[in-house]
Amino acid sequence: MPWRFKQQQAVQVKSNFKVNSGNMAKAAALKGLGYAILPIHACQEDIDNGSLINIKLDHEPEVLVLYAFYAGRKYPLEKVKVFLEFLKSKCATLQ
Repeated sequence: MPWRFKQQQAVQVKSNFKVNSGNMAKAAALKGLGYAILPIHACQEDIDNGSLINIKLDHEPEVLVLYAFYAGRKYPLEKVKVFLEFLKSKCATLQ
């Protein structure tokens, strides 16, 4: 599974340990199992206390795309709309 970067760059990574969760990737890195590409806000405390090391890369990682799925109504309920707006606002502050 390759690591993907902007400008259509990719690095093929050989690994015996693969995850599809940022939390699991961080936990594995903290246990010394390898490298992980993580958002800085998710690991700043661990970098500050020396548990993780920030390695500067030559290329910027590809932008993470987040999708929200909800049950099949043509028009979502108001509470779903409010929750989606909340998610958008919280994600916007992470950039």
